[in-house]
Amino acid sequence: GKVRSDREKSFPLEVLRAGLTLELEKAQASMEEDRRHILNCIAGRPLDAEPLAEDPSYHRVNQTLRGIFAVAGWRQAVERDIVEALQLPEILGAAQREELVLDFT
Repeated sequence: GKVRSDREKSFPLEVLRAGLTLELEKAQASMEEDRRHILNCIAGRPLDAEPLAEDPSYHRVNQTLRGIFAVAGWRQAVERDIVEALQLPEILGAAQREELVLDFT
């Protein structure tokens, strides 16, 4: 609706760019214990184990999150003519979304 449209219009471009290249496994948390628990939960490992540096589950979550950012920033990217520069179609393709609805009204 209109509220979502207004929110997407004002989505900060710097946040969008960061979200499109997100690598959850390299992110920081305010507490290392939280980071460890999040990564291990994603990888299906014991929460207190040392997190893996890489895991296919991280890749899937990264792609999904990048897809969410791509959708959130799509309208603004169209208005600024930067859809291709931000590689939004490729990011959405990698996110394997089953449905996408864009409202440009």
